[in-house]
Amino acid sequence: MTMMSKIDVSPEDWLIIKAILQGFVPQKEVWAFGSRARWTAKDYSDLDIVILGEEPLSEELFMDLEKNFTESDLPWKVDIVDWYNLDDDFKKIIEKDYVVIQKRNITKWPSVRLDSILVPTERISYGVVQPGKESLNGVPIVRVSDVRDGMIKTEKPLKISQEVENSYLRTRLTGGELLLSIVGTVGETAIVPESLKGWNIARAIARIPVREDIGARWVQLALKTETIKQLINSKLNTTVQPTLNLRDVFELPVPFPSKEKRSSILNILGSLDDKIDLNRRTNETLEAMARALFRDWFVDFGPTRAKMAGEAPYLAPELWELFPDRLDDEGKPEGWKNSQIGKQFDITMGQSPPGYTYNLDGNGKPFYQGKADFGTIFPTRRMYCAAPNRMAYTFDSLVSVRAPVGEVNLSAEECCIGRGLAAIRHPQNLPYYTYLVMKSLRKIFFSFEDNGTVFGSINKKQFEKLGVLESKVENVFEKRVDPIFKKIITNEAESYTLAQLRDLLLPKLMSGEISIRNAEKMVKDAA
Repeated sequence: MTMMSKIDVSPEDWLIIKAILQGFVPQKEVWAFGSRARWTAKDYSDLDIVILGEEPLSEELFMDLEKNFTESDLPWKVDIVDWYNLDDDFKKIIEKDYVVIQKRNITKWPSVRLDSILVPTERISYGVVQPGKESLNGVPIVRVSDVRDGMIKTEKPLKISQEVENSYLRTRLTGGELLLSIVGTVGETAIVPESLKGWNIARAIARIPVREDIGARWVQLALKTETIKQLINSKLNTTVQPTLNLRDVFELPVPFPSKEKRSSILNILGSLDDKIDLNRRTNETLEAMARALFRDWFVDFGPTRAKMAGEAPYLAPELWELFPDRLDDEGKPEGWKNSQIGKQFDITMGQSPPGYTYNLDGNGKPFYQGKADFGTIFPTRRMYCAAPNRMAYTFDSLVSVRAPVGEVNLSAEECCIGRGLAAIRHPQNLPYYTYLVMKSLRKIFFSFEDNGTVFGSINKKQFEKLGVLESKVENVFEKRVDPIFKKIITNEAESYTLAQLRDLLLPKLMSGEISIRNAEKMVKDAA
């Protein structure tokens, strides 16, 4: 038995216990006593816990606790006693040998069940169970893979026939609802924009019609708190793949301060989200500028074509002189050569380290496994590796090489890469040129998705043979886009800081641990 928990239970069982207690009695101190507190338990021994408080637990709360422990994956029974109702003799017995397994959280807000704050005529429902064959002119549906980072990706939606969709009117989207993923990657949320009115959802998504006076955003924030996330994880059925039952969604506790306080909290956290979103949109514009310049120089050969047409120079004279005056017989600038990625760039294919080296505690190097870790331009830290073997370095281009092929990010730091990624760098240290070359290969990369296998992939030999032009202006181009990418990086760094502050304030505001005035001051200081 590893002693990762405070009592004689496995680490996996400890996570379940912790999540249930945090979900139902976060404001209570809880002790364990008996054999599992003394580390003398048999495999089948019950876990004895006592919940402390200055007033008795309500019968409803007591029954909810018993129900959740009974229906959990714990391999033994949990016996719950209420300290308030114990006689002094029993209290003295417990006090001789107990372990504190949960300290009291400071929380000011009451909570309500999620199903008590829904639109009165509607209920939480999951979507299309059997979508049938894809219908190109049909109704788009939102799948789990479409819900990421609080947003709904709409680039390549699955479309189902109108006939099938008509059988799921209960989950037809109207705009403003909250979506929650309940199968596979459980816990992802997004609010439906008005532009998706008329769409539907897949079986793995739950539609939550929150009352307008409360707002889907409030419930979304509640579902992002660690307390609720732990509670959700404790309720998952993992027999085939992680699945959250709708009845458990109904019962999720939502913090519920006054309307005025909810409004203030939404404004505080919303101001941070608005600035992060502004930075994201600014960076999209900046990257589009860099990609347009890349396309003009290396795809459309704009300067050379302008010279051939006798047009006025649109670059500085010293740059204009670097471009050939004509195209060769192959349609590329004269003097430029056809080459291959493997000859122009260094490629490091990722390799997954042993599973026991993975951790969430920051031990070792950040570890990225594939597209799931990607952000807008930099990947998001989620996992670490204590024994990294394949490394990427600062500003290497990270390219997904399996399911899907061809998504690109920049590495913000030295990191370990798994087998779903490759790291690409230019021998002359041209990170932004490299990044844009990888972006320009998007269609070629995506052709490896349709290679007759279940999951698309590209190996190192295939990667090395991909075509690329060798010109004499790569270094000049790098200098040209350097200021653009420096601004992108500055915005990303600011967004990271703001996101850290938001994530710090979220649980404190949702529990009432921090005052609204102090939170507003922290946001103002960060502006």
